[in-house]
Amino acid sequence: MTNLRKTKFYIDGGKSYEGYTADATWNGWQCPLFTKEVALQMAADKNESEAMEMYYNEQLDKFVVIFDESSALNEVEHYKGELYNFNGDVIMLYAIGAFSWCWDEDVNQVILALKDMSEAASRLTQAFEADEEMLELLNDKLNKYYPFKMDFVDIVYQINNWYEAFDLYDQGKTVEEIDESL
Repeated sequence: MTNLRKTKFYIDGGKSYEGYTADATWNGWQCPLFTKEVALQMAADKNESEAMEMYYNEQLDKFVVIFDESSALNEVEHYKGELYNFNGDVIMLYAIGAFSWCWDEDVNQVILALKDMSEAASRLTQAFEADEEMLELLNDKLNKYYPFKMDFVDIVYQINNWYEAFDLYDQGKTVEEIDESL
């Protein structure tokens, strides 16, 4: 089963679009998934300002992107809808530009996600620090979904460090000052 999370994506500092990710990347770029409604808005935006035409083909349930001759791509791309499970709901998503366009995740969304993870992980750690069996279960679950081996408590510590680093960065601290304080 693919684990998805909701976030926002943009290309080259442009407008951001709400989408989903399974944290797949292509050459370092994000490979987002979008609902039909978001993809239709994207099509309207792109058709107004880009060297391309993007439209939805209802009969085939897919988005078609045609790059014009002035584009470096000068090709046609097709993005068919696929069903995904997100928080118990089945939703149709379209991988517009996945494995092809240079999508970035909105860093503000990453910071919010890290903050939420940090708070949740801290609460779990506090709740179960005396229960070694529960901590072992959390470690097993963590290691099942992530290819590295790290202790749950270590993860909480690292997430808290990242969150603190973001705060220090926002305060205008230099990389050296942030490194010294962590």
